Amino acid sequence: MSVPRLVSAGHRGSGGDDDGYAAVMFAGILVAVMTAIGLLVDGSIALAAHRQANNEAEQAARAAAQAIDARGFTSGQALAIDPAAARSAAAAYLAGTGDVYTVDVTGPREITVTVTVTAKTRFLGIVGVGTVTAVGTGRSLQLVNIR
Repeated sequence: MSVPRLVSAGHRGSGGDDDGYAAVMFAGILVAVMTAIGLLVDGSIALAAHRQANNEAEQAARAAAQAIDARGFTSGQALAIDPAAARSAAAAYLAGTGDVYTVDVTGPREITVTVTVTAKTRFLGIVGVGTVTAVGTGRSLQLVNIR
């Protein structure tokens, strides 16, 4: 007849020095994976904000370039942009966006619009980066060839 062996309450597993190693490894890998996912998500948000800023700036510049100074043109002067009408046209285009913008008439037939878009991050807020800012620039140049 065999006698059962008693095991002390403090003795678990193999008794080696690697007890809990799997839990620490899992936690480390989980942090690395979550960091990678966070960078991918917030990186795509930043790219989308840049694309949005550029698209809005280019379209506002096109709208502003259509503001021709008709009085000067009909009196025989060269075709030029009406600066006040150009600023109004760009402002009308960008009114619904809520973005910050500037409109510069940089020449008699040239407009430059700069748009700043701010987007909220999803994961970077954990480390104190709650928003990303993207700046886009659109330029429109009137080219006229009247014969």
